[in-house]
Amino acid sequence: MDHDDERRRTARHWSRYEPRVDRTFFGFPPLRPYLIQTAFGGADAEVHADNRWWAEDIVVGRYLAERAPSSLLSLCCGFGAVEQHLMSRLPSVTTCTAVDIAPLAVAEARRRAQVAGLGDAINYEVADLTDYPWQPRTFDLVVANGALHHLANVEDVLDGVSRTLTTGGRLFANEHIGARRQDFAARQLELINAAAYVVPPDLRRRHPRRHHPFESHRAGRLADVMLGNTDLGRTQMPAEWDWVHRTTARVLRHLTLPPRVDFGALVRSQARELEATDPSECVCSDRIVPAVEERFDNVHVHQYGGALLAYALDQTFFERFDASSSRDVRLLEALCSLESALVQSGELPSEHAIIVATKPPIVEDSAAR
Repeated sequence: MDHDDERRRTARHWSRYEPRVDRTFFGFPPLRPYLIQTAFGGADAEVHADNRWWAEDIVVGRYLAERAPSSLLSLCCGFGAVEQHLMSRLPSVTTCTAVDIAPLAVAEARRRAQVAGLGDAINYEVADLTDYPWQPRTFDLVVANGALHHLANVEDVLDGVSRTLTTGGRLFANEHIGARRQDFAARQLELINAAAYVVPPDLRRRHPRRHHPFESHRAGRLADVMLGNTDLGRTQMPAEWDWVHRTTARVLRHLTLPPRVDFGALVRSQARELEATDPSECVCSDRIVPAVEERFDNVHVHQYGGALLAYALDQTFFERFDASSSRDVRLLEALCSLESALVQSGELPSEHAIIVATKPPIVEDSAAR
């Protein structure tokens, strides 16, 4: 697939797809305390348990209070929610540029900014970060909210981010850092499926295919034939064979078994599907943290899991979960504890992280030379 075709398909996909964040692993309210505690600790989990913008607000309080930015660049801005929220939390920002490859998403982001009274404050651009013209030493803060893992040339983009940041400027990224194209390692896939089966059938969309080596209804049908209880049996069984058929029928009735469940995969590698639907999805996710650490100082990586829950829980779970049901609440708590234990033990990687990094002075000095 050539780059132009890939770019068109990616732009088309993200022009028409705006996820309901509250129906995903990242924004599902009952999961929020777990995510915040995993990333930042229990104190922040208590403060921000009801805060949809917990990640942005914690980063603002922890990392941007001492050196308030005056300029902001938002990468892969989509429909504009993140930079519009940050503008309300960072009154020091007087210049904001937001870019995305999807023209319809950018148009809608521009419209929403106008409605919010930010039309003059945010400059929206349709742009491909693969060949973006990075302006040197222009922005104090670059935000990549789910952006970097869509960039096959993430190292080149991070070089551009470093160039466009002012000395001491910050990169704030909320990213998928797991397996490339969600092509999970065998052990992770095994554990994802184990967790998916823990979810009761009424809370999941995915169900295994059932195989019936000796299906009960077929065995019963054959027994009826052998006994002559059907037209087929009465017309085809000679009288002298009656005892044989009756004996066989009794054996068949005895062997009639309930359907056997085949515990096959509910979740598989997403690589082929993602390549067909969104070629950019997780194209470099496994390279993000090393690439950031090579280019920036004071890199803080706040991991918040997802190696199990982001995949074992599907849309039906988020839609049907009942926060007043002790069964549902205890189930989610158990799954969160399971994921946490497996990540802490090293059995699973962490799949998502909030990353804050600072541009070192040496980068600007060497670039100037």
